[in-house]
Amino acid sequence: MDVCIECKKPNSLLMDESEGTIVCTLCGRVNVIKIIDDTAEWRNFQDDEGEDPRRVGMPNNDLLGDKGIGTTISDSSLKRWGQRSQFSSLDSALLKTFIEIETVCNSLALPASISEKSKKLFKNIYVKKLTKGKSHMGVVCACIFITCRKMNNKCPVYDIARECSIDKAKLYKSYLLVREHTIDVFPLSSAQKLACEYAEKLNFSEEKVKKVHKIIEELVEYKSYKEKDEVLAILGVFLVGALVRGVCHTEKYTEISGVKEDVIVTNYRDVFVKRYKIMQNLATSWELANMPNI
Repeated sequence: MDVCIECKKPNSLLMDESEGTIVCTLCGRVNVIKIIDDTAEWRNFQDDEGEDPRRVGMPNNDLLGDKGIGTTISDSSLKRWGQRSQFSSLDSALLKTFIEIETVCNSLALPASISEKSKKLFKNIYVKKLTKGKSHMGVVCACIFITCRKMNNKCPVYDIARECSIDKAKLYKSYLLVREHTIDVFPLSSAQKLACEYAEKLNFSEEKVKKVHKIIEELVEYKSYKEKDEVLAILGVFLVGALVRGVCHTEKYTEISGVKEDVIVTNYRDVFVKRYKIMQNLATSWELANMPNI
């Protein structure tokens, strides 16, 4: 039975949820203060509720500089961040591009995860001011294409290019730009991490290590090529050594990786036959022509 501690009258207590207190309706004594509201919180997406205390608006957006919480306050409620009239030039340009990416992804029936990763990849490039002088839709198309490949989605590049209304030449130039900056969005694969260890033991420069990573990506994307991580890693290092130095001494590669010499040679020969198709974007025609045939 609820009894007031002041007037001792039963059934006289009333809980004020807005203030978090329990008050006696007879004598006015505040019996309890600072009651914690343990009910579930929820968002209200309607802006016409007046003084409704529920949370209003869209969830935070990590892709924007202020995470989408820089709202304009009206007399009645907080406006949805999507309805703001004041944006920074950076956020305004990014929002327009995000809408374009969503439109293309929806047209191609791509999952939301690819759309979000594509946005992060574009933002990573845009904030570094690398898109100046480049085809805007070309960069958008390249971001979507690379994200699809990184997330094992086989959406044809021609379909993506058609939705973005760009030709193959613009897409190729944008692809070369975007590919250089994927590491901040997509972490290195286990094969690429192993390749870093092998390359360090061989005193490879940073430029050569980047080339190893690109070759491994091309080998993975090549449809018929599937190998274990350690084989893929040492093969990437071995190929860069063959391209740059023009010599192929397999003994030291076997020593640092533990991969058998005949496995390295067999895989190298397979790539050597198809080198113009697999590595055409990673080496000059002179380097490819002078790769040793073992």
